[in-house]
Formats: sequence, structure tokens, C-alpha cells
Amino acid sequence: MEGITHLILLISGLCILPVCVAQNPYSLVTTPKTWYEAQSYCREKCRDLATIDDMREMKTVLETVEGKYDDAVWIGLHKAETRTWHWSLADKDFYKEGERDYLLWDEETGFHCGAQQKGKLDTASCHIKYYSVCFDGRNGQDQFIFTPEPLNWTDAQDYCRTYHTDLASLRNDAEYLKTEKIDNGFRVWVGLFRDDWVWSDKTYSSLRYWHAEHKLYSEDLEECGVLLKSKSGRWGSRPCAETHPFLCNCRQQNWSIKVKIIPQDAALELNEPAVQDAILEQMRQELSETLTDPFQVKWKKEPNGKVEKINHLLFLTFVTAMGGVVRLILLLSGLCSLSSCVPQNRYYLFVNKPKTWYEAQSYCREKGFDLATIDDMGEMEIGLKAVEGKYKDAVWIGLQKELTRRWHWSLADKDFYKEGERDYFIPDEANNNCLTYTKGKPSTTPCLYKKYSVCFDGKKHGREQYVLTNVAMDWPVARDYCRAHHTDLTSVRNELENQIILEVSRNLTVWIGSFRDPWMWSDQTYSSFRYWKEGKEVWTDDTKNCVAMLESSSGRWGEIPCNEAHPFLCNYAGQVVKFIKVRISSEDSELDLNDPVVYDDILKQLKQELSNTNVTNLRWRKHPDGRVFVKEPNRGG
Repeated sequence: MEGITHLILLISGLCILPVCVAQNPYSLVTTPKTWYEAQSYCREKCRDLATIDDMREMKTVLETVEGKYDDAVWIGLHKAETRTWHWSLADKDFYKEGERDYLLWDEETGFHCGAQQKGKLDTASCHIKYYSVCFDGRNGQDQFIFTPEPLNWTDAQDYCRTYHTDLASLRNDAEYLKTEKIDNGFRVWVGLFRDDWVWSDKTYSSLRYWHAEHKLYSEDLEECGVLLKSKSGRWGSRPCAETHPFLCNCRQQNWSIKVKIIPQDAALELNEPAVQDAILEQMRQELSETLTDPFQVKWKKEPNGKVEKINHLLFLTFVTAMGGVVRLILLLSGLCSLSSCVPQNRYYLFVNKPKTWYEAQSYCREKGFDLATIDDMGEMEIGLKAVEGKYKDAVWIGLQKELTRRWHWSLADKDFYKEGERDYFIPDEANNNCLTYTKGKPSTTPCLYKKYSVCFDGKKHGREQYVLTNVAMDWPVARDYCRAHHTDLTSVRNELENQIILEVSRNLTVWIGSFRDPWMWSDQTYSSFRYWKEGKEVWTDDTKNCVAMLESSSGRWGEIPCNEAHPFLCNYAGQVVKFIKVRISSEDSELDLNDPVVYDDILKQLKQELSNTNVTNLRWRKHPDGRVFVKEPNRGG
């Protein structure tokens, strides 16, 4: 922002963090779509398909859709490859670190519901009727209650949720001992269950609200989660290709922010509407370059229509998800411009601790990153250098097989395509997984057929960029040939390019760079770049659903089972220490902000709000005397 040399962000204390959160984050879209179409729509317009964390949020969901649908409404639940153990009581604040996974097994069998006997866990068929142990935390005291009659696991869950809080979770040795003392020697149901459902936004929630007849686990991978009107909004599963209305998570937050502006030019009049509009427009432009969440930013105005202002303090109202306010903080604090806050080059962190693909994904995310995404050959070379000489077999990257196949262009450079150009030349039919070009029209063709090809060469200009090969090859070989001798197989982005390729191809049926596969990156960003080992087909029915760099193929990629343990590569953007000044105004004059209990609680709230951003290791900076907050002198207005 020209003429402004110093910006300090001051969080004004005009609202407490939890109060700033919109009360209803859910938006019902009544236009019927398939589950995957609904997912794409929600990611474009809001954040994602709805995730439901607990019964409070479920109540909000039911209020949102009441009377507005006829059959079913998609939510963000869909099938994954692997089954995971969960506790029925889904409240995240109920569990300290490690308590969700404190499972003392006597025997873990192939069943999907958990029981406890003599202080140990085992599994049983969910349809067997046992006594149960409920947990009741409603009166501020944790109580474990033995149920009066045997029930199957699902009915026991409903009973405990109706009359208490939920089926019991066993978080530590003391709770195992408590349930053992009241179970009267019986095998009893507790809140442990296993399923293969995950949420679209990749966050963790163990809440399940299935209707009574729904099985906790089935082999059908083509099912996605819905609210069912016939079951009073309880959940069921439907084929993902069906079309239904859907529920998006549009969680946003309202932030009241003070901005201190000291102009370099003393003649700059901050009360001038044109100056204020120019500052605001600059903020909007910089934020729009990096924010994926919807946002609004505007000056807070007084009743007379003027921008609220005290001396050099102007007041902003910013409405966005938490990740957006972090961007605005960085912009306003002068710590970096928005464009420089975003890493221009991707870096990778090699972790030489063998883990399964899912364990590696969790590890990277716990550190504030994700498993590696690789956008192009430049990043592939960075990845190869990161692992060079450090592994013996395979290194996990973030590519995983999804349920549906999508069309991509082999040339992955995002800057190569204007809006809409990726979808200009998509075929109507999709019987095969590679695309040929014949007289200006696309056609799907088996990838191992041998055809001539048209390569694209970015080092040349005009018509000379499009090169017809003189040898017939299958599609994977043609792609490798074009990458080795030119840039890549050609894309067809618009009508002008179509006409040039029509002339270059000489009425032959030729390979172009479009292919279809089911692979998706762990961080949900889009990249069509693929670097498979020689001989790897574009798509197979192979159940080895995760991808690794292979030493035997000089770092080229291959499919291997997700449950194998290998080192792995995390995305890593580098970390920079930022200092941000915070002003907090309290209505309670007796509140001591330097009480460790108080400032630890404030920090805990900030960390929770920032948990889905790239901000990590947040902590207070203390003065030499140990204080965090310093009371400002009264400046007399």
C-alpha cells in the first residue's frame, strides 16, 4: 500500500474468540448433484461438504434441513480403504493427547464392536446382546452406569445417548478399573467401534448417527453418507453416483480489527473517502490472490456513515474462515506482503522413520504440513535431491487412489492454462483412459495402442511448438518421449490450438496429452503431474492404492500397498518466526491477564482457531520480568 510504512495489527477484544464463530456454519444446497459433484461445489463456494463433530452440531444440521428435502441430503462422509477404531463419544475436548488410542486389548478379532471384560478389550459381533456401560458427564462429574438390560451395540449406543451422554470411553487405567468394578463379571459393551468412513475435509470426527438398520461396516466402497428424511435425519448410505441435495460447511468468522496507520506522507488525509477506498481495495486484491475461502473485508462505520476512527486507528470488519484472518494479520502487521507470505518454491522434508502411508500422512499433518504433493518436473527434481542416497526401497508421497477417475492433461504447469482451458477438450464418452485426436475431435482409446503423437515444445514459438512424431508408440511411451525431446504431449486448450493441431496431425489419429486416472493428492490440491516407472499403465484395478518413489526405478513412482512401512516425504514450506502485537480489552476489571491460567487459556483458544492453518508453534513472548501483558498508559483519548 503506497505511502504506508508501518502497520500494526491490534486484536481489539471486541469479541471473544468462540463468540466470533458463526452460529450455523452449514448451508443446504437443494440442487441435486452426485456426491463428488457436491464435494467440488462446496470446495469452490465454501470450504467442503459438511463435517459433523458432535450431537450439538447434529442438532444444528437437523434445524438447517428441516422441511427442505424430500429423500436424502449428502454430507461429507465417504468410504476409505482401511478400517479404524473410534470412540462413540466424539467430543474432541473430552480426550487428552494419547487417550483416544489407549486400547488395552485382550484379543482383537475381525469384529467391529468393542466390549470390555476383566479390564481388557475384545471385539464381538455388533448384533449380540450384552449389558453395557454408559458414561454420564452432564452434572460435571464423570459417572459410569451399568445398563439394566442386554442390548445389541447400536441399541446400547442409542440408550446411552438418550438417558446419559454416550457409551463409555476408556481413556486411562483408572477408567478401565472403574468399568471393571461395575460390570458384575459380565462382558459389557463400551463405546469402541471400527469402520472405514472418513470425512471429505480430512478432519477427524468419530460421530456416527446411523439409523437403526445400518451396518457399521460393509464391503461396498461406492457408498457415501446421507441424511435420510424417512429416518428423521439419521444417517444412511447411498451410491455416490445418485443425485441429491447436499450440505456444505461454510464456517466463517467475524473479526473486528483495529489498524494503526502511520502515513509516510504527512499530507495524506486518512479521512478522505478516496484514500480509505484505495487502502481497502489494495487489501482485497492481495487477499484474493491467496485466499481460497470466501471473505469480506470492509471498514466499520459509525451511524453517520463515516469510517470509525480514533487518531490513527481505523476499524476493519473481516469475515472469513480462520486461515483468512491469518493472511490478513500478516498483511496488516507489515511482516510480509500477501504474495511473499506464500512460499514461491515447494520444499520437502525427508523423514527416515518407516510408517504406513496413513501413519505418514498423520505424522506430516501433526507437524503442520502434509504428505508431499509434486506439481511438475522442477519440484520432482527437488524431491529427488531431498531423498538422494537416503533410502533403500521406497519413499511415500501424497498420492492416493480415489473411487472415481478424472481427466487430466499430462503437461501439469498451472500457469499454462487460462480459466476453462483445462476442460476445453474433454470427451463425451469415457470407455478408455487415454485420448486420441482425429480431425479436430477427441476419442478415448486403449492406452497401449500404438499411435503417432503430437508433442508440445515450450522452447519454440508459434506453430513450431507442435511437433508430429515419426514413430508410433503407446501413450505412456509417447509421453516419456515428448518429455525427453520437447516439453510434453500437447494439450488442446482452445479453438486456435485445435486448428494448429489439426494441420500438424495431417488427418492422422494421434495421441495427445489427456489421460484419466483416480489418483488424488493428500492435501487436496490439484496436480496432474505423474512420474510413473516404465511399463506402468495409466490405470489398473490393482488394489495397491498408495504411491511411493522407488529406488529401483531411480525415484520414479510405483503403486505399493498402503500398509507397508516406508520412509516418507512431507511438504515443507520453511518456517519464519513472526511477532504480532496483541491488544486485549477486558470488561472484567478484576481479570489478571498475567495469571498463567488466564493467558494459557487465551493461547489455547488461539491455537484451536489456528489448528487448520499453517501457523505452528504459537506461544507468548515474555518480558524479562516474566510478564506476558503490559498495561498501556491512559493516553487521554
